[in-house]
Amino acid sequence: MIIFDPIERALWIIAIILMIFCSYTFLNRARKSDISEEKHIMYGFTLFVLFFSISRLIFFIADYFIIGNYSGHSYIGDISDTNPTFDYLNIIGHVVWMIGMIIFFYSFETTVSFTKYIFTIIGVLITGIVSFQINLRYFAIIYFIIVLSFILIYLSVKSSRELKGVSAFMFTGILFAAVGAFLTTWTIKEIIASIFPGIPPLLYIIGALIIISPNYLSQKYLTRALPIWILLAIFLIGFMLFTPILINIGNFPIIVVILIISLNFPALIILIYTIYRIIKIFQYKENYYDITKDDTQQKDFLKLFTKPSKLTEEEISISKEKKICLVCKNEISRENYICPKCKAFYCLKCSRTLTTMENACWVCYTPFDESKPVIMPEKKKKEDIIIDKVDHKSI
Repeated sequence: MIIFDPIERALWIIAIILMIFCSYTFLNRARKSDISEEKHIMYGFTLFVLFFSISRLIFFIADYFIIGNYSGHSYIGDISDTNPTFDYLNIIGHVVWMIGMIIFFYSFETTVSFTKYIFTIIGVLITGIVSFQINLRYFAIIYFIIVLSFILIYLSVKSSRELKGVSAFMFTGILFAAVGAFLTTWTIKEIIASIFPGIPPLLYIIGALIIISPNYLSQKYLTRALPIWILLAIFLIGFMLFTPILINIGNFPIIVVILIISLNFPALIILIYTIYRIIKIFQYKENYYDITKDDTQQKDFLKLFTKPSKLTEEEISISKEKKICLVCKNEISRENYICPKCKAFYCLKCSRTLTTMENACWVCYTPFDESKPVIMPEKKKKEDIIIDKVDHKSI
């Protein structure tokens, strides 16, 4: 079979460089973010893309250790005829992208509490097993793709407006790259090589361009990402229709067949969510996150960090005596914040969130960050009234 040719090599070089540039772009987005939770997740996503790029570079180098010979400009070889160097590079390549996934899972789970780091722990165990039994990598691929799909959907639903605005691009770009990785599986690559060996890197290039495009598009276009959602739906439907055809024309091992069938599950979940978003856009004829319902959900999501209308002395004393956070009422861990003036207790997460909002202690109004202004309740209430008046006039 054709292992590679000059066009395929050139496309892979472009794809790898583009993915590294993509990780650099998300690093800049993380630095500019004012919300600590989003910044943490974006740092994790940056490392995920970077490690994915490194893994593709390792696989790129590993191809040269397949025993074969040149026929014209193409390198012809047999994947079953390799040397130990190829085997080691193949294992390292898979472990590297799995580590990138684990880092992203960990960055996500540090901002939420309901998963209890289950995704990260299972990912570490699977990576350890695959490093010794590379043939089990197919089950690892299924696990990581399912969890990644869940996280992206969760972020799209729960995160702030900025992240929602690019969720369609993230979904579509990652999907293109995932299908490109799927087509590099050697049993499938043999079929692809007979058509055009450059299809996988071409999908990577398209995916990387889609992911970084929000950084170069106007906010007006990002808030109406209907074409991207439609493209994502078409691509998902095409992938799900293509998988049974691929199984019929290919003589695949049972493990590869299980992988192909299993990938339809996360594809179906993402397709349902994509159709839901498309319906929302058509229904309200405006950006999906500007509708009243979604704004209400965003306020409810941040309700925990909104100061009560009246904070009693009993609540304050209980917080100090039992050493519980004044905001979320959870017990204080080792990492916490104590107001230097009134000695009120805050957990680290709540103190960071309040710093980005009113930047004041709920008891004595001492600023969390002295370099930032303090938004007093009276001032905040006045601003809300002005905003309401503007909204009524616009209606």
